[in-house]
Amino acid sequence: MSDVAPKAAVQAASTALATGVTRGRAWACLLSNAFFLPGAGSLLAGRKRSGVVQLIFSLVGLGLSALVIFPLMDFFRDYMQLLDTAGHSTDVASFSTFKDRMWAHVQRWRNPVGAGFVLFTLSWLWAIGTSISVFRSAR
Repeated sequence: MSDVAPKAAVQAASTALATGVTRGRAWACLLSNAFFLPGAGSLLAGRKRSGVVQLIFSLVGLGLSALVIFPLMDFFRDYMQLLDTAGHSTDVASFSTFKDRMWAHVQRWRNPVGAGFVLFTLSWLWAIGTSISVFRSAR
């Protein structure tokens, strides 16, 4: 019976050496891909090609998604101007103009921001799939 335990340990160690990824490293890859940056965990696991592509997709997606800041800044600037003028008069036309300007901002930035969200989500899902593959090979 004491002979079984060393055989299992040797088999587990040889499997880990063959794949190059231990269970602990597989967890680190999963956490890195899921909560830090998609692709970083894949690179940590030694999946260089997919890790680099995931990393590029996630960074480009984050950059495009960050474009949502521009319409938000425009919104707050216009909203503060509306509040400033509304204190002096109750002009319904100024609110209508504000609504039209906001809609124009949303229309202008909708496509790149949406593409960024989609690109980042795809890279995240791909990285999670890579992490699952790393877990299966670490067993």
